[in-house]
Amino acid sequence: METRIWNTDIPLPEILRQYYERKDPGTGTVVIHAGQVKVPGKVKPAMDHVVLEPCVEDPTGGLARIGQSALGRFEISRVQIHHRLGRVSPGGHVLVVLVSSPKRGPAFDACRWVVDEIKREEVIRLVEVEQATGDEKAARRKDDRTDQHND
Repeated sequence: METRIWNTDIPLPEILRQYYERKDPGTGTVVIHAGQVKVPGKVKPAMDHVVLEPCVEDPTGGLARIGQSALGRFEISRVQIHHRLGRVSPGGHVLVVLVSSPKRGPAFDACRWVVDEIKREEVIRLVEVEQATGDEKAARRKDDRTDQHND
C-alpha cells in the first residue's frame, strides 16, 4: 500500500514505470485511474482551474486508510494512490490510482471503490475556480500591490 501527496505535477509516466518495475508475477491485471481536470467544470462551466485542499491534518494517512480498506475488502494484491494538492489547470492530473490483482474483476471493483471513497471529499476537497473577469483581475493586482506595501 503506497500513497503520495504531490504539490507539483503528478509524473504519470514515471509512476507507471516504477509500478511495473515492482510488479508481482502473480498479477493478472493492473487497473489505472488517471483523473484529470476537465472543462467545463461540474459546478462552474466557466472554470479556469481547480484548487485541491486537504480536509484533514494528515491527508496522506487518510488516503492510506482508504487503500488499506480496499486491500481488506477486495481480492487484490496492491494499491497505490497519488493525489495532487494546490492549483491544477485543465488537463493536469489530480488523482492517480493503481490496483493490481490476479483477476480483473476485483481490480476494477477496487479501483472504482477507492476513487469513489476519495471523491466523497472527506480527505481532500476539490474547489472549482472561475476565470476572473478583467475587473476582477485589476482588483486582484491592486490588492496584491497593497499587500506588498503593507509587508
